[in-house]
Amino acid sequence: LGVKPLLRRFIIGAAIVASIAVIGVGWIVLSFSGCDYWLIYARPSPSDRYVAALYAAECGMAESGTLLILRDRSALALRSVEGRPAGTAIATGIDASDPRSDVFWDSEASLVVQYSGDDAPVFQRNEWGGVRIVARQAAHQP
Repeated sequence: LGVKPLLRRFIIGAAIVASIAVIGVGWIVLSFSGCDYWLIYARPSPSDRYVAALYAAECGMAESGTLLILRDRSALALRSVEGRPAGTAIATGIDASDPRSDVFWDSEASLVVQYSGDDAPVFQRNEWGGVRIVARQAAHQP
């Protein structure tokens, strides 16, 4: 069978591009590890309009920690595209094992993230939908 040189180059090039695409997609699928989330506690606002929820996040061997989510109760509780629980990510790194660490509402417009130790949680935002989010260090125990 006599295949023209131009067609042969096209077939070889298409095979190379397809092989690279398959390897690239496989690499992305294998390197992406989804996270599992467990609700630690949920704190409704005084009017019950908002909910601040702290989740434990386990993302395989590489990463684990906590994630604070804030959402409006009237919004649909659909997970995000990344698989996170419904709502807006507010902070990470809240020590849920220390009883002095907590999340609570000062008022309908003020959410307090109380932390123990020297390191404050990592905040993605400090305001959401008219709610001000503040960090407060817990008093040290003698």
